[in-house]
Amino acid sequence: GTPNVPICIVGNKCDLRPEQRQVTAEEGKALADKYKCAWTEASARYNENVAKSFELLIGEVEQSQNPGVPSNGGKCVLM
Repeated sequence: GTPNVPICIVGNKCDLRPEQRQVTAEEGKALADKYKCAWTEASARYNENVAKSFELLIGEVEQSQNPGVPSNGGKCVLM
């Protein structure tokens, strides 16, 4: 298998009240830190951070395929 599989953890239903949540944002972030992966929260109900979730995953995939390239936008494109 591939040793560096890109992972992005998304905490879904971030629109719920704190007492309704199964996992807190802090717990989700801690899990992402543990596995050294991206983390965000999203709400499909309000379309909040849904696109960001996919953008994070795409960024993780790109970084895994080009590990020597800095992820801070250090690419140059001439048009």
